[in-house]
Amino acid sequence: MKINLLIASLAFSLTTQAQSWVSTAGQRYTLIEEATGAWCGYCPDGSARLEDILSTTPNAIGVSIHDHTFQGWPVDGDAMEIPAGDSFCYARNIWLKSGPYSHADSTRAFQAGFPSATIDRTQFATNRGYWANYVSSDLAVAPKVDLIMAHKYDAASKTITITLTAKALVALTGNANFNVYITEDSIASVAPQSTGTMQHWYNADNDIWKNKGTVDPNYSGTWDLTTANCGYYHMNVLRAMLGGFWGTAGVLPANCPKDTARSVTYTYTIPSGQVASHLKIVGFVVTKVGTDFSTAPILNAVQAKFSPTLEIPSVNSIAGLTIAPNPANDMIHITANTNVSDLKLTVTNMIGQVMYTKLLSNTGNNLNEYVSVANFNNGIYLVNITGDGVSQTQKVIVNK
Repeated sequence: MKINLLIASLAFSLTTQAQSWVSTAGQRYTLIEEATGAWCGYCPDGSARLEDILSTTPNAIGVSIHDHTFQGWPVDGDAMEIPAGDSFCYARNIWLKSGPYSHADSTRAFQAGFPSATIDRTQFATNRGYWANYVSSDLAVAPKVDLIMAHKYDAASKTITITLTAKALVALTGNANFNVYITEDSIASVAPQSTGTMQHWYNADNDIWKNKGTVDPNYSGTWDLTTANCGYYHMNVLRAMLGGFWGTAGVLPANCPKDTARSVTYTYTIPSGQVASHLKIVGFVVTKVGTDFSTAPILNAVQAKFSPTLEIPSVNSIAGLTIAPNPANDMIHITANTNVSDLKLTVTNMIGQVMYTKLLSNTGNNLNEYVSVANFNNGIYLVNITGDGVSQTQKVIVNK
């Protein structure tokens, strides 16, 4: 994993064929981070409740952070655990930890007990029955930052490049760190136990997994849920924290003024064993005060589904492409020098909705096109021009 810091404003120009864009567009999104484990007898109920929230709440984003177990539980370990996730689940004094997943810290993100969750890291709940209410309350809070996240894929190296941009909607207090998670869906729950992916279940709650699976003869009162015997899959599994345990610091200035915008770029190489088409990318900005998770709320989050077909094409830019005026309030004038006679012009907003499109034929060596933006709402738009072997995108601001 590689990180590049880009001290830049929102005025960036990228090729849309090589990019997938998502944006919060002034809306609030909530990140639910669930502490779970394949060894955990009550965690299937937590996973089911999380899926219920995600299916009914469009602005909710879920991440399941797997952690290892203590001695005496059904499975010693979890194959879906990563060191940074363990640190997040069990941040505590070093004398309570041992082994490669140890992390010395006096605070913890989650309450004791599994499954538990944080809701934008400001509300903590072991009782999973409260999660949905916490999410609703959190979504009612006005966002403090706007996020735009773009990613592109190089199939030859199996590398995803992700750029997360944040703009402060209000003056911020303290430090704000960037982070990007990689998650994976549809991981099969498979026996034998040594794989660390077979989900155990106490069959104690009245949810969709009650009376499912097969009785585990080795552990009294425990059932085994596998994909084969009941269709259980692990979803939203955290695979990487690209910003590390606390996120990437120093991108936004401390006590950041309103309208300040900065970007950070991460890279992630997909390892063997992970299914590219099942991956999702979660970007967020979190406050950072000391080492106490309770004072580190997430300011906003955004999520994109990764597509392995989103490869970097071999294209050339369009010489002399200009868009004026910018900002605009009524009409934009697009000019360029190109020897491509047939071009496609598309204008989209920052959540990908097409606002205008037109096929331009017989343009000769000069592009000279006017587009009305009189009916556009104030905001940022992307003007994309593509043709045979050429592609370029520029940002335009509509401000009436």
